[in-house]
Amino acid sequence: MELFLTLFERRERNPLRKKELEDVSNNKQWVEDEKSKLPRKDASKIRKMEKLGVEPERIQTWKDYKIKERENELKDLYLRDKIEKPIIISNIFGIKVYTDQYATYNFTEGSVNLRSVENTVKKIIRDYKDIIPNRKPKFIITDSGKNPRTKGVNIIGSGDDPAGVYRDRLIYIDQKYSDDYEIYAHEYAHFLEKKVSRQTGKYLQEEYKNMLDGFFRSIKQKKRENLEGAENEKYRKAIAKKLGLPTDYSATNHSEWFAELIAHWKNIPNNKATYRFKQIMKKIINRL
Repeated sequence: MELFLTLFERRERNPLRKKELEDVSNNKQWVEDEKSKLPRKDASKIRKMEKLGVEPERIQTWKDYKIKERENELKDLYLRDKIEKPIIISNIFGIKVYTDQYATYNFTEGSVNLRSVENTVKKIIRDYKDIIPNRKPKFIITDSGKNPRTKGVNIIGSGDDPAGVYRDRLIYIDQKYSDDYEIYAHEYAHFLEKKVSRQTGKYLQEEYKNMLDGFFRSIKQKKRENLEGAENEKYRKAIAKKLGLPTDYSATNHSEWFAELIAHWKNIPNNKATYRFKQIMKKIINRL
């Protein structure tokens, strides 16, 4: 267990750590070593094919495919995302915007698309300067339907074409929504949420739970841990209407609650419930 923890330590914190880490692989090396260790069911299938006399070339082709599949899974879990073929198109107050290899829209200097992106970033800086800190996030303009890091992730948007996705310190924005102010703000809120301390994160979850408990008590029904899924849509809409939440999506889970409240901060109506939400958010934001 100690070796495992050492493997994922971010840096050598003192000279003694340097010696301790001498014989320990870094994350990339570890993935390379582990990718050939196929799960039991795959190893069993290989043995079965060998007993049945399947051609060695076919066995090796299948084995290579499974090794590559496992390698991708391990990279996804243990290696940080990198922007693929990045081109920086904007840098305003440290907030950088890139395009990647999947983006096909024109974001060259002087283009309408680039001006829209820059105006959107400036609007976020202006509207949120007194609300949330500028932690200099990186936004990547991409094609969500083609980028494997975003394809099929239904965060905001629908189906296989999400408008925005936060993933491993990077914020992906689909090129069709590159001028959508609320998408940037929502995903930036997810970026900030990941910087919340463990103790503060528990506080956020507890406050979301209290909100749900109060709602279900008021309608005299069994409480639920979250309101995810199509089967809970009516409850999301009911709680949003009752408490004045900016969207019914806000009631999905504690993470989306945080992101939507931040994204719609200035448009949230003033009432008893929203006043409490804002006080909770301020306490969390002050710890970022």
